[in-house]
Amino acid sequence: MGFIDQNLNEHELDIAEKDLLSKFYKYVRANKSCKWVHWKMKDLTYGFQVLELRFKSMKGKPARIQHECKYDLSEILKQVYSNNYENNGDIGKLLALAKRNGFKPVRALTGSQEAEAFNRKEYQLLHHSTQKKVEGLAFILQEAARDNLKVAARFYHVYGNNFSGFVRLVMEHPTYSILSMIATLYPFYSSFFPSKQAIIMGITPILGIIKELYGSMTT
Repeated sequence: MGFIDQNLNEHELDIAEKDLLSKFYKYVRANKSCKWVHWKMKDLTYGFQVLELRFKSMKGKPARIQHECKYDLSEILKQVYSNNYENNGDIGKLLALAKRNGFKPVRALTGSQEAEAFNRKEYQLLHHSTQKKVEGLAFILQEAARDNLKVAARFYHVYGNNFSGFVRLVMEHPTYSILSMIATLYPFYSSFFPSKQAIIMGITPILGIIKELYGSMTT
């Protein structure tokens, strides 16, 4: 019996659901050291606990995924880029962010559309939608890891509009390490260079940061 190849009655749907959860928890047991990247799966409405409770109600024995192995990507992005990393819009932040970065969410449904598809027993649409959302999640993670992720948040959303935000940006900038080394080594190399040349070497990286800051604030 194919899960996505035909409409299922309630009994067949329960059998297929239990089989799906059994395979999922078999995978969990075989991969205990895995890190589970997810999108807001952390409550009793939509989360890992829902899967556990549902499988238990079917007399199954779910494998526990440790809390420290779960990574909510939506929360991580919020911490890095602020809650303004993406607009919610009509398709939700996940799909909107993926789309902003060039991902094409073809066949991906919104939450309400998925509920409607389920009520119509269009399980194949649900399968394609889930698959596409998983691909979108992986795509966002990839772009974030490569430091290529484009977000809706503006400069002041991420760093604030006060001096402490400015300090944070400077310290996160790769040139900060160079500046730290220059400050440490300055007494050493200043005896080998004319003072004017040493000053120019010291301020050039700072000018680079200031130019980049100005460019960020004006774009």
